[in-house]
Amino acid sequence: MKNKKIFVTIAAAITLSSCIYLATEAQNQNHTSTQSAIKNDSKINISSTDAKVVKYDDLKMLESHSDLIIQAKVNGETKMKEFSQNNVVIDKVGVTPVSITKVFKGNLKAGEEISVFENGYYKQDNLITTAGYLPMNKNDDYLLFLTATPENGIYTVKGVYQGKFNLNLSTPATKLNTLSVTKSELDNIDFVGEDTQHFNDLKTEILNKYK
Repeated sequence: MKNKKIFVTIAAAITLSSCIYLATEAQNQNHTSTQSAIKNDSKINISSTDAKVVKYDDLKMLESHSDLIIQAKVNGETKMKEFSQNNVVIDKVGVTPVSITKVFKGNLKAGEEISVFENGYYKQDNLITTAGYLPMNKNDDYLLFLTATPENGIYTVKGVYQGKFNLNLSTPATKLNTLSVTKSELDNIDFVGEDTQHFNDLKTEILNKYK
């Protein structure tokens, strides 16, 4: 995808250090992501930015750097959270509530609820994404590799996009030829970034072990 801005997002920074924020958090926003209001045949324009992130070479490396590995489903609307520095908003992420169905690593239990910072969100008929991350939807099961944030009960996805996999989709990710697709098409895609080979390699290992 062309004409991308390259920067380190706050979400990526939290991935690199789970104990320190690089910016002052702004107040929680009252509005939600508009995903649930988008019709399946609506055309979605994709706006993607790159981020410098740690690359996990294989599943073993990803597992060893994760605080929590779970299977989960979305159980509510995504809220938006802004981060600011010197009173200027420098990043925005979705905060999505999920219910845990299985725990593979960590101290939580099935049935508990947490929230996850998402590096992508819908704004009207636009998808705003970092490094090809696609927001979770309510219908599918996800395997999540997470790191705790300083906020109680909120976690961030490892490696921006490398720690979230839709278990209902087994078709390998491919590079999109267009930046405008329907919502129903996006619901059947797990990743819209550039490094599809790396994403597919990780997902193959994950499906072989966890599904």
